[in-house]
Amino acid sequence: MLMQKGCVLMQDDVDAQTLNQAHQAYQSGDSLGEAFLGMAYLCGVGMQQDPNWQKIL
Repeated sequence: MLMQKGCVLMQDDVDAQTLNQAHQAYQSGDSLGEAFLGMAYLCGVGMQQDPNWQKIL
């Protein structure tokens, strides 16, 4: 439940600049940047949607 709420908040508030900054932080070894990108990836933020993936689930 908490993860779902976090994903909803993320989808509403994250823009391309924020994702880019998190990616740069990750590349420089920042663990918070890595965690943020992982959460964004998990929630599908900043990713192109693949309609075929829904068929798998």
